[in-house]
Amino acid sequence: MSNQQERKHILYGFAVEPVHDAKTLAKYVSAFPDLRSDLIELAWELKVSQFGADEVLADMPDPNFEEALNDLLLANQSPDREANPFGRFRGKRFADLSDRLGIPRGFMVGIRDKRTRLDSIPERFLAAASKAMEIAVDELRAYLGGEPKVPSAAEFKTDNKPTDTEQVTFEQLIEDTKMSDEQRKTALEYRDDD
Repeated sequence: MSNQQERKHILYGFAVEPVHDAKTLAKYVSAFPDLRSDLIELAWELKVSQFGADEVLADMPDPNFEEALNDLLLANQSPDREANPFGRFRGKRFADLSDRLGIPRGFMVGIRDKRTRLDSIPERFLAAASKAMEIAVDELRAYLGGEPKVPSAAEFKTDNKPTDTEQVTFEQLIEDTKMSDEQRKTALEYRDDD
């Protein structure tokens, strides 16, 4: 399809159809095979907006869903990501982890992204974090002992290749992170020397 206006017109035509069932979708895909993925995506969006995502997913039982999802996620992981115990903690789960430890997310990002020297991280903190993450302390220590990485999302936000940042001590991370007095007190209590 060479014309963007024609594409919009066809997708609009599908959107205003009275019924968006498999038969209607097949008719459009057959007539416009180059818009197949756009039409399928639009059909899904229309169904979700009509019923809500929870209802749509509930109507589509698939006993192999979990296995397929795990295969997809594993196929997209590098060896470093597989060993990353923080991989399970994204979005709200990451915020919840920070809250359980009583520290701000920015501080936890410094730990997660290996910007903190492992030899400066107190054993109390490692024990508390591994318990909250439901992993062994050695697993967390092994991950944090690796080379610091620039978050992969940062690679797409710059014209120049980002460089790894210099690691700081746990104490310096406390100083550098904006936090409330209570969070600072909690972070300081993780130190082994008191």
